[in-house]
Amino acid sequence: MAEEPSDRYKFQFTATLKAGAELQLQEVELRDLFGRKLQVLNASNPDGESIPGEGANMAVDGLLQGATKFLDLAMAATGVSTLVLTLPRPTIVAYYELYTGPHAFGRNPTAWTLSSFAPSVLAPSGDWVTIDERQDVVPPPNGRSPYRLTPLGFPIFDPPPPRPPPPSLPLLPPPGPSPSPSLPLPLAPPPPPPFRQGAMPPPLPPRSFFSPATPPPTPLPPPNSSPNSGPNFGPPNEPTSPGRQSDLSTTSSSSSSISIDENVALALAICLALAIVVSLALFAYCFRQRIRAATLRLCGNRKRGVSAVAIRSTETDVDADGAFRRQGVSKGYYDSFSSIPRSHETT
Repeated sequence: MAEEPSDRYKFQFTATLKAGAELQLQEVELRDLFGRKLQVLNASNPDGESIPGEGANMAVDGLLQGATKFLDLAMAATGVSTLVLTLPRPTIVAYYELYTGPHAFGRNPTAWTLSSFAPSVLAPSGDWVTIDERQDVVPPPNGRSPYRLTPLGFPIFDPPPPRPPPPSLPLLPPPGPSPSPSLPLPLAPPPPPPFRQGAMPPPLPPRSFFSPATPPPTPLPPPNSSPNSGPNFGPPNEPTSPGRQSDLSTTSSSSSSISIDENVALALAICLALAIVVSLALFAYCFRQRIRAATLRLCGNRKRGVSAVAIRSTETDVDADGAFRRQGVSKGYYDSFSSIPRSHETT
């Protein structure tokens, strides 16, 4: 790829499919780093010879299937044809594409170089720098067809710089011998002797930490048996091994933890029952106070009604002459705690 962006690019064609033939092209396209087609302001053919309507500008008119084409008749005599393309601004060209002519396929190019005009150390004002070169390219057999080396055309790449050598790693010391295990590996138990008819079975070996399976439990003697009570035809008592002692201690610890859990649950149940009893007693007390207050209010209202009745009876106790006589007034009222009316006289 060109090192610096440029606004001028030059194709120099040096061979055609048929030796000694003129040069023709239907179209020339330039593309940027993103594969977009670049606009060309002008095209020229220095030291070339073309007929009217087939000059250098016909190579960049955008008519891929039109009747126009670029034709350089000087190629047959000089063996070289030059096509210079001018862009509106300096741009890096990443791809380019060539299209064959509509007929006379022997005029299609097969070798060329592409250069960009850029400043250099020897020519600060600018010089042509070759950015791509092709030799012995086979053109497509059809007219108005792209060479299509890639989907975007001919790529322009600079040779990648050589990779730096990998850094040298320090040599590691060889690994030492692996440490031997501290615990010995368990040995396989010897095979049991063959069982004979009528013989007593051999006693089971005590279970250790490395035993592959737990031996069956030994049946306990009956409670009323003693060593001197009679002959014992059962297997001999199995000695208690360290592994069995550890199992017994584990069982006892688990049973103690279970008993502790049961005690905690019982205490919680008792506390909950006491809380329920206290709540019910408090509710009953409050309910009783409310009933008592309501009863007192009802009795007070009835007493006030009795006094009003008595006053009304006294005021109406007047004789026919209009003179007031002091005599008993009959009053009727309801007892505060009874619905049966009572009568008595007061003087």
